[in-house]
Amino acid sequence: PPTESLVRDMLSASPLPREVVVGRMEPLKGTVTVEKIAANAVMAGCQPDYFPLLLAAVKAVLQPQFHVGSTACTTGGAAPVIIVSGPLAEQVRINSGTACFGGNVKANATIGRALRLTMRNLGGAKPGGMEKSTLAWPGKISMCFAEAEARCPWQPFRIDRGFSNDQTTVSVLATRGLIGITEGVQDTG
Repeated sequence: PPTESLVRDMLSASPLPREVVVGRMEPLKGTVTVEKIAANAVMAGCQPDYFPLLLAAVKAVLQPQFHVGSTACTTGGAAPVIIVSGPLAEQVRINSGTACFGGNVKANATIGRALRLTMRNLGGAKPGGMEKSTLAWPGKISMCFAEAEARCPWQPFRIDRGFSNDQTTVSVLATRGLIGITEGVQDTG
């Protein structure tokens, strides 16, 4: 539960004061404050050092071009996917490799879950109400991973977007599922 002491601990990692209004969450236009995001982070099981990443993700879905109300309420079951690129991803141990979508790493599972709870609790996108996914998919619960920079043959996504190598970026996009891609070039087990 988001007790006062746990929310206070979460807010200790915030770059913004608790009363700052970050925006209005569609579809019901709920007021999103830093403190309310922190309460949802506590309910999701986040550690305080994850909070700046969650705050960035919430700010991202509140951008008009993300269309958070449409993402939250579509019958197609779209869900936000958080991609963290940069040194903070490694520092808080966000998985970027094997089973990174499996929910078996606390940072991945709880940051994604905290964003979904924020959308649900502050925006009103709840099953049986404004949430209209026909079947949905597990990404509606949590979807967060880090860019696997050490394994990629190209430069990090944040560099492509004009940020420096020492910065950490959080990108959020809406998706409706996964397509499995299998590497099959090995000749032996």
